[in-house]
Formats: sequence, C-alpha cells, structure tokens
Amino acid sequence: MFLEYCGGGKELMVDNHERILHLENLTIAFGGLLAVNDFSLTIYRGDLVGLIGPNGAGKTTVFNLVSGQYIPTRGKVWFDGREITGLSPDRITALGIARTFQNIRLFGDLSALENVLVSFHVRTSYSFLSPMFCFPRSRKEERRIREEAYSLLEAVGLGNFAREKASSLPYGQQRRLEIARALATHPRLLLLDEPAAGMNPQETRELMEFIQRIRRDFELTIFLIEHDMKVVMGICERVAVMDFGIKIAEGTPSEIRNNPRVIEAYLGAEAQ
Repeated sequence: MFLEYCGGGKELMVDNHERILHLENLTIAFGGLLAVNDFSLTIYRGDLVGLIGPNGAGKTTVFNLVSGQYIPTRGKVWFDGREITGLSPDRITALGIARTFQNIRLFGDLSALENVLVSFHVRTSYSFLSPMFCFPRSRKEERRIREEAYSLLEAVGLGNFAREKASSLPYGQQRRLEIARALATHPRLLLLDEPAAGMNPQETRELMEFIQRIRRDFELTIFLIEHDMKVVMGICERVAVMDFGIKIAEGTPSEIRNNPRVIEAYLGAEAQ
C-alpha cells in the first residue's frame, strides 16, 4: 500500500480505511542476532488482530518495539498518523497505546482498586504537590479518578473485589485486573501478550467473550499474541504469523489454518 508523507516525513496520511497502527520494515538485532527482521503490518481502527508463531519467533519483541521498550535498528512505527519510533513508553501510553504482559505485573500487596488507580497518573491534570496542599481541584480530580477506577473494575467483573489484594485473586481475575489497569490509561490500541496463558478451558472461553466485549464497549483496536489457537481462530479477524523473526504469512483465520508454510512452521496437528 502506497504511503504518502508530509510535514518533513513525520506524518502519515491515512486512507479511508482509518489505519491506526503501521509497522514499517521493523528490524532489531541483539548481539548480532536478528530478533525481528523486516517486519511490516498494518492494523485498522476497530480491528482484532492476532500474532502467532513458535516460542522465540519474535512476537513479544514486536510488542516491545510498538510500546517503546525497544528502539528498532531499522524501520518505523506509526500510530494514528504519527511516527512514534523511539518515543519513551510513557509518551506512547499517553498517546493511546496500552499493553499487558505475558507474565502478570500487578502490585501484589496493593488492592485491586489501588492497582487500577496507579495507571491514572498519565491522565491526571494536577501536579504531584496538589494533594500535599489539599487543593480543591486535586480533591475533585481524585474523587473522579476513584469513581472511574471503580467503574472499570465493574466493567471487567471485579467490582466486588475492589478491596482485595491483587495477589489473593484467582489467576483469571488477575488477568482481568491487568486489563482494567491498561484500560485506565484510556487507550485506543490495546496490546495483549498471551492473555490466555495459564487459564483452564472455562476461563479461556470467558476470556474470549470478555475480549470481544471490551473491544465493543471501549471502542478499542486490539492486537494480541496468543498460543491458544482456539482463542486466535475464535475471535481474531486477521492473523499474522512469525517464524525466526520474519513474518511468513498474514490472512484470515481460515487462510492461516490452511497455509502449508504455517502448518509446517507452527500449527502442525492443531490446524487439522
């Protein structure tokens, strides 16, 4: 697809399909080893796109490049018409990209509510000195944030667990809490890194419904990494496949399921 640049090469003119994320020839090497090599992908507003591949294929590295944890050796990341390559993770979050991690990163000793409140710092309008001096505006802002945090817990089915320690929640609920914390940053693009990892079949089915619901209710675009093919094939409209840092296929779930190269590299018997 032809890309048209303006403003000294810093703005990407999107077409009528409302491109929200465009990864252009991303490449990164660690110690001479290419972890991601010439990876390109376009995601449109409202999409639910999956990224699959064997362990070590480079999937999480792609997420780290999008969210600012890594800076590519070569290539560019565009978000909503703006180049964000090399921006810090906090600036990328403020622009509207949130993510979860393969290994849950909650504050175990904090309550569910406190875990969500932590994420609101990117959206608060008062300085860190305001609460110290009890400024009226800061008190009003704090009440608003607390109410919104409760609403997010309700939205993910954790309203009754607001005061429970995060570490005491069952695994599936911890996953939901991590997503609630991501939603607190008001994202337009949500990156989910193996959200079904460690879940039993019932939790996985509930997760699939949950992901589809939050996409609709919060008007999100979702990009997810997942090894559970029932999740990927059940909810994603488009799937990209990586192997050894290279994108080897992209298409609908049906196309991916029947792609000989994908079957050989990854799906195997699962595709049958």
